[in-house]
Amino acid sequence: MKLGPEKVEIRSVWSHNLEKEFEIIRNNIDEYNHVAIDTEYPGTLIPNPNPFRGTVTHNDIYRVMKSNVEATKLIQLGLTLSTSNGRLPVDNGKLVLWEFNFKEFDPSNDPHDPSSISLLTRQGIDFQRNMKHGVDSKIFGDLLMSSGIVLNDEITWVTFHCTYDFPYLLKILTGKKKLPEKIRDFMTLMKIFFGSVFDVKIVYQEPRRGLKFVGSALGLKPAGNIHNAGSDSLLTMQAFIALSNRDLHRDVTQYDGHLYGLGTINDSDGTGIMGHY
Repeated sequence: MKLGPEKVEIRSVWSHNLEKEFEIIRNNIDEYNHVAIDTEYPGTLIPNPNPFRGTVTHNDIYRVMKSNVEATKLIQLGLTLSTSNGRLPVDNGKLVLWEFNFKEFDPSNDPHDPSSISLLTRQGIDFQRNMKHGVDSKIFGDLLMSSGIVLNDEITWVTFHCTYDFPYLLKILTGKKKLPEKIRDFMTLMKIFFGSVFDVKIVYQEPRRGLKFVGSALGLKPAGNIHNAGSDSLLTMQAFIALSNRDLHRDVTQYDGHLYGLGTINDSDGTGIMGHY
């Protein structure tokens, strides 16, 4: 389902409207049981290993990701709900998705990659507004836990290059500053909280390509600014729906649980070589 940018409202969520928007989400999750997420965070402090140069294992990727996620704070999370054929929920006569702005990150004091913060600033993120009016991540985690989205076998999760998206979310949901030491234990948490997960980077089968390229190749137009979590979560969902419909000869369910850079939810011990993903 191709949607023009003018037809969709990317609803900004702050502390004052957090509970109201979660009520809308709770009321829609049974029907719109495909959930796409995207995160914006302060960049990486330790460079990610390049899987296209030399031998890189999933454990290598996990160790670097773990260090980066534990040292930094989430800035923004985009959430798109959809049916299996691409319909979005409607509120007040508009198709809606959500962009949660978190309050904890302070660019003056917290670790970050300056180039990432510059990019996010150019894309319209106001860090002072986030700190003053943003969502408390603990309250967000509590509301997400009671929303029916997580711990629900009926939900299909969709992401693009999810190496960092779910770890940040797990850090919030578990209330812990640390991720599991072993990738196998991390995958156990993934299975418990999320269950069915599709990474569009893997489904598309061209691992060097980014979301913007994939969306363009599929004839999709972003709604809102790229590198904003709401817009990117919608484009991720649209790409997944388009691939599911386009590749009727290819069963996309074979990619369920395959996480780019980390292996598969059901059987990853971290020793696998990155190779294709």
